[in-house]
Formats: sequence, C-alpha cells, structure tokens
Amino acid sequence: VEEQLMFYRSRAVKITEDRMCPQCNKRIGNSVFAVFPNGVVVHYSCKEKIEQTQWKIL
Repeated sequence: VEEQLMFYRSRAVKITEDRMCPQCNKRIGNSVFAVFPNGVVVHYSCKEKIEQTQWKIL
C-alpha cells in the first residue's frame, strides 16, 4: 500500500496553456487543479462537483 501511495504522489503532470478540463471544457491555465488516480486532470472545483455527484449516485 505504501509503495502505491509513493507511486501516485511521485507522478508528474504537465499543465500547458492548452490543457483542458474534461468536466467543464475550459482551460486549466493557472487555476488550482486536481489529478485523479487514472491521470485525468480537472479544475479543483470540478473535482468537488464530480465527487458530490458520485456520492449522490452511490
């Protein structure tokens, strides 16, 4: 478990000017962002919305 945690924390993500959030279809730019374990990068606020929606479904 600790090895997996170290792996996920050590991954680098490159954010360019053109990187888009798949949730809202806006540029990530200089915004605060989150990375899901599968590598998907979204705005932090979009992450919160995704998580709230998933909890309602479950």
